[in-house]
Amino acid sequence: SKLDIYIYILKGIIENEKNILNKFKALSNIRCSVFPDESFDVILLDPPCSALGQRPMFSCDMTLEGLLTFHSYQRALFKVAHRLLKPGGRIVFSTCTFNPKENEEQVAWILETFNDMILENLREKLPFAKSHISVKDIHFDHIEDLENNGEFISVSPSKIEKIKQCTLRFDPGDDICFKDDTIGFFIASFIKKK
Repeated sequence: SKLDIYIYILKGIIENEKNILNKFKALSNIRCSVFPDESFDVILLDPPCSALGQRPMFSCDMTLEGLLTFHSYQRALFKVAHRLLKPGGRIVFSTCTFNPKENEEQVAWILETFNDMILENLREKLPFAKSHISVKDIHFDHIEDLENNGEFISVSPSKIEKIKQCTLRFDPGDDICFKDDTIGFFIASFIKKK
């Protein structure tokens, strides 16, 4: 009967999904230290973040102190990703927060710290971005230098403008997020010079 055929197909799909999930679980337990330097062409870095772009939570036990710790962890992960990336390779940096300290300020830190990283213009690469995603008016003029006792590094207005123009920020109140029921998030893409 048709029902038997559907049940047979469904069992096959479920078994296939289990196999795929088991493979991903095995991969997710591999430490990045086992990979040699410059061994990846593309890296998607979606580090832990404050998740302020997620749908509203009814209760949140995050403290301000906790909120301000994510960027340091993200920087440590970016350093590893940079080490693993081949020259000519791409790192896509993505978060589900709209906190500039974890987004635009991280991009400024990356550009200040890694002279071999080039910020790609995602508005030019993605046609829908020009017409559907507005450039946000984010204000900052320095970034925290975590390696030098919390001192600050000045960021030029032209670099800040470039960051705003080249990255994509989806805030929960944006038309595109509301219409498509999308959470708030941020994306930047970098190419490592050859």
